[in-house]
Amino acid sequence: MRRSASLLLVLATLALGGAASAQDSAQSYAEKLKAYSPQAVEAAQAYARTLDLRALVTKSAPFAAQQVNQRVRVANPGLNEDQASAFVDHFVQKMLTQDVDAIERASVLTLLETMDPDELEALRAFQQTPMGAKVVRKMPLLVARLNENMRLMNDYVIPRALSAARDEMLKSGVEVKI
Repeated sequence: MRRSASLLLVLATLALGGAASAQDSAQSYAEKLKAYSPQAVEAAQAYARTLDLRALVTKSAPFAAQQVNQRVRVANPGLNEDQASAFVDHFVQKMLTQDVDAIERASVLTLLETMDPDELEALRAFQQTPMGAKVVRKMPLLVARLNENMRLMNDYVIPRALSAARDEMLKSGVEVKI
């Protein structure tokens, strides 16, 4: 059982990492799905549904809106309050409608590209057990927490690493702007 739970954690991480495929159109997505067995596609789609990405995006909307509002105000000091708010409202509306579908498609493709059909079927079978159902109920929370970890990476780990790398380069007389 511990191995299955670890597998689900890895899959959740992979689903979040599927952003490279997120821009696939619905038509391109349908074409890519043809390369896989219908059973594998069904299993990947079933797993992706357990992530409840739409709910996760909805929950993250206030945080994203706050971040965008700050960025917009810094980059556009001439915008008044109403203009900045209107921009953020448009951003959130688009994020909650169009782009969630792209994230869901990317998650399915990531699963199909990463897992073989037997693994996807085993995952689906696990989800149908009492323990699997219990894990599935926790997936939205797990994915949300993984998303928080990615924010930590973006807000803390990467800036510190970039700064350290810049400082090391400065020691050898090379200035790198970041």
